[in-house]
Amino acid sequence: MHNRFQFSALIILSAIVWGAVLLISGVELTWAHAQPFGATTFVVTSVVVLFDRFVWHWPLFRGWLVSVPHIDGIWEVTLQSTYTDPNTGQKISPIVGTMIVTQTLSTLVVRLETSKQSSQTLGYSIRDVGGGAYEVLGVYQSDPTLEHRVGSPIHYGTFKLRLDQSPLPTLQGHYWTDRNTSGQFTARNRQPRPAVGITQRLFRRGG
Repeated sequence: MHNRFQFSALIILSAIVWGAVLLISGVELTWAHAQPFGATTFVVTSVVVLFDRFVWHWPLFRGWLVSVPHIDGIWEVTLQSTYTDPNTGQKISPIVGTMIVTQTLSTLVVRLETSKQSSQTLGYSIRDVGGGAYEVLGVYQSDPTLEHRVGSPIHYGTFKLRLDQSPLPTLQGHYWTDRNTSGQFTARNRQPRPAVGITQRLFRRGG
């Protein structure tokens, strides 16, 4: 998310260009021309921040102004790993978890919670693949709980998921880890995240 300083820098650059054009055109500049700067910076920054965090996913803006899919919420997740238990020689049972997606127009944070570990994205990308579908790609860090860390240390991985929005939003795909394991990933039954106060959301990092 761009911050207030970046917006102010952009407005200053615009003001300098505007002033240069006026000078070239023969207009005499005075301090009166600079008086609206503070108010302009505040208004533009406020509008952009509000749009980025709250308004961007409204249906009014879908398609013509915003193409990013809205996946913010709490999802039910099922993972089927290729990992084989060395004691039994059998693949482990499907893992059930909860995925919390915190999203603004410019940021996306995905956190996955299971009974044995917690994972969070370090980077992401969203691609429009046509037909109303999108691909969500990411890199994540997984932190097992202390009691499971001996046999399952902190590790990293990537995922590639396809978002289909009809008839209901579903994320399906695969993940790979640096422990030479991989698996299938399915997320469905998205629910809204609990409401957060506007002041806290405006100033919280990562959406």
